[in-house]
Amino acid sequence: MIRPIQTLTTRITRDSTRTAAATLVVAAAVTTFALLGAVTATGTTAAQTDDPTVRLVGGDVTASETATFDVVLTSAPDGLSGYYLRLSLDGTDVARIDGAAYPDAFSMTNEPTTEGDGGTLLLEAADLEDSVQAGAADVPLATVELTGVAPGEARVSVEPVQFDTDSGDRFQPATQSDVVTVAAEDSEDGAAGATEDASDGSDSLGDGATGAAGSVGGVPTVVLVGAAAALLAGGVLLGRRL
Repeated sequence: MIRPIQTLTTRITRDSTRTAAATLVVAAAVTTFALLGAVTATGTTAAQTDDPTVRLVGGDVTASETATFDVVLTSAPDGLSGYYLRLSLDGTDVARIDGAAYPDAFSMTNEPTTEGDGGTLLLEAADLEDSVQAGAADVPLATVELTGVAPGEARVSVEPVQFDTDSGDRFQPATQSDVVTVAAEDSEDGAAGATEDASDGSDSLGDGATGAAGSVGGVPTVVLVGAAAALLAGGVLLGRRL
């Protein structure tokens, strides 16, 4: 009668130990994935917090043709009462600035002025009707006309000389240089388009590879997922040994 009781006691002890080990593994896995979710949320919040930036927004232009591009302020936390900025091309052998206009929200204080054979543009305007309120985003400051001169790329730089909030305080937006691509005209358009498509495909593959091996909130995704897998595998092995 003693041996069956001891055997039963041993089985109960082993079952309890396995249950405890399984519970520990599950708890560790849940904690790991919760950490991953928290890091992801933190990274998303950080990505959504942008400082005011002035940049040029638009597409490409064909040689001998003119296209319009918008100069945009990405955010105005304290509103915008007026601005003065300078826009420059790194050379006029690829493209040139032919003119600009202000949106209805701004009143012209100085007419848009081009200098250096279309290599520089000076813009100055005021928001007299309080159209740009505090917290506004993607505020169009002006529309710029760029004419393609020859196939190639032209880098555009924006220099915020002076920006004022609704209360009259000055603030300094960040700047983002952009590249305008001038495509060949007529018969060369097909070849240029094929080159662009091939380039776009390479970029997409590159982005995908970066995303697959990227990081979340500064912590490599592979490390987090690998840690969770290791915990689960270790728990299963422990359960088998027990």
